[in-house]
Amino acid sequence: TRIRERLEQATRQVGVRGMKTYKSIWDSGQVPVDWQSAHIEKVTIKNRLLLAELRKIKAGKWKKVYNIGIDGPEIHYFEHETGEVFNVKIKRIIY
Repeated sequence: TRIRERLEQATRQVGVRGMKTYKSIWDSGQVPVDWQSAHIEKVTIKNRLLLAELRKIKAGKWKKVYNIGIDGPEIHYFEHETGEVFNVKIKRIIY
């Protein structure tokens, strides 16, 4: 009912269903070839519904990662404890 609706909404927002994990952000095809990381911040996922969906993809611990580039895109993604990544996206470009 209400919980199911929230779960479905969270799933649609992140696009969890039908997507796969990658061995690295580079394997995702989303990161520019010349991009270099300057700072990485890993945070706990507080959205329980989202975390439940991620665990359907791969059981275990997941973190939300903000990987800030030296002079370019900021990359956001979810990282599994094995190092596999999911939902890699370029979020911001700073020049």
